[in-house]
Amino acid sequence: METTLILSNVDVMNKIRRIAYEMRERFLGCNQLVFVAIKGEGSVVSELIKAELQSISDIHVSSMIAHIDKRKPDMSKVRLETNPEEISGSICVVIDDVINSGRTLMYVCSSIIAKNPKQLTTVVILIDSIEPIQSKQILLGLLFQPTSRSMSI
Repeated sequence: METTLILSNVDVMNKIRRIAYEMRERFLGCNQLVFVAIKGEGSVVSELIKAELQSISDIHVSSMIAHIDKRKPDMSKVRLETNPEEISGSICVVIDDVINSGRTLMYVCSSIIAKNPKQLTTVVILIDSIEPIQSKQILLGLLFQPTSRSMSI
């Protein structure tokens, strides 16, 4: 099966730059964020956004990884590379590359909410879903409603 490219590298970097500027505006006056990247491509996206955000603002960003089986997401099996005190009272940003059903993101966010963050926001580059996912807390690069599952960014 042939794969169709949805976003080029240039497109992805433009989305990341726009998200970084949106984060700078959204978190104006904040001096510390905690990025929680979903293991895999979410980690790559997180590091790119972190570098871009730190190049345009004075916001300090600490990073951690959320481990979850994306094929069989389960909230009880989310493992965060952190100690809970780092999340408690912090502004947390959960980052992944693509949302399909939203379950992985939901389970990771639920495990973070249990650690009492001050605020929780999510960032994705692409929503790849037949049913649009609506949330004011998602910073989004692109909403895409596919006609085929053989597409990539």
